[in-house]
Amino acid sequence: MAAPVLQFKRGNLASLPGLQAGEPGFTVDKNDLYVGIDSTTTNNQFIGSARFWEKGDATNASGVKLVEAQNNGASAITIKAPAALGDNQVYTMPAAAVNNGFLKCNASGEFSFDTTPQNSGAVNEIVVADESSDTTCFPMFATQTTGDVSPKTGTNLTFNSSSGELTATSFVGALTGNVTGNVTGDVTGDVTGDVTGNADSATLATNAQGLTGTPNIAVGTITGSNLTLSGNLTVNGTTSSLNTVNTTIEDVLLELQVVDGGALSSDTNKDVGLVLNYYDGSAKKAAIYWDDSAGRIVFGSEVSESTGVLTASAYSGLEIGSLFVNDCAGQTQVISCSGTTRSLENITIDGGSF
Repeated sequence: MAAPVLQFKRGNLASLPGLQAGEPGFTVDKNDLYVGIDSTTTNNQFIGSARFWEKGDATNASGVKLVEAQNNGASAITIKAPAALGDNQVYTMPAAAVNNGFLKCNASGEFSFDTTPQNSGAVNEIVVADESSDTTCFPMFATQTTGDVSPKTGTNLTFNSSSGELTATSFVGALTGNVTGNVTGDVTGDVTGDVTGNADSATLATNAQGLTGTPNIAVGTITGSNLTLSGNLTVNGTTSSLNTVNTTIEDVLLELQVVDGGALSSDTNKDVGLVLNYYDGSAKKAAIYWDDSAGRIVFGSEVSESTGVLTASAYSGLEIGSLFVNDCAGQTQVISCSGTTRSLENITIDGGSF
């Protein structure tokens, strides 16, 4: 004999009638279970529904669903237990809400509201995104190296994520690595390495130090008051200009036309000497120079220059106190003066033969 079948009164929720006391009713569209108490629809008691819970299985824990309003749909927030528990857990909610409060839980599972953040643990990771559009950002910093401290920002430290520019009122300390770009402001301290670019002005401090090793400095223009070098100065270029009133040189010997500090290895076919600028009705040049093509010293009162070769169009007079000649006859004085008499000495004037 087949077992009898017991069926509850059933139908859609919208058609649920008033149930008699103890009479069950099931809604086939919402999966809700009701029990009546007095045959009135409004007093039907809601017992439960599959909509409000999630059944667990061998590997998944069960959960409670908080479903949105029926007119808005059937989406829900599900609160689930973990898949494995060491023991029963009881969590007790606070009795009343607190304005601007947040929930925290103690070891007994009791929740309470708090309004003061507790930095009980360090944040090891944060999720960041690449952003390159904000022109004014404020890097965060802390006032302690360790411990629970709040992050801070400063208006004197900004970052432009669009251009990649970091702006601060000053920088103090050692800077290691390459710096590419313009430097505006004073640089105080040691510079080790290459400096390339233009300097609007360069001021030498009273006790300036710091260019250690063999750094190379390539600049366009350096303007300052005084420059003192304790070592050697090497200038590589085409023209060196000294715009001074007086130039004082303590060297006892001044060499011209050396190549990389050494002697020539071949004839340059250039004249070597001193060119003097003067004005006599027009700008002119005089020169005392070694005439490479003639092989002698020339005193020129008017000269012109082309590619290192001087051409004299007029020769200069020579004003001296006496004259010594060192030639095939040896070194002797040939012009002397005593009192008011000028004498020609140690020389033979040959009138020729006939």
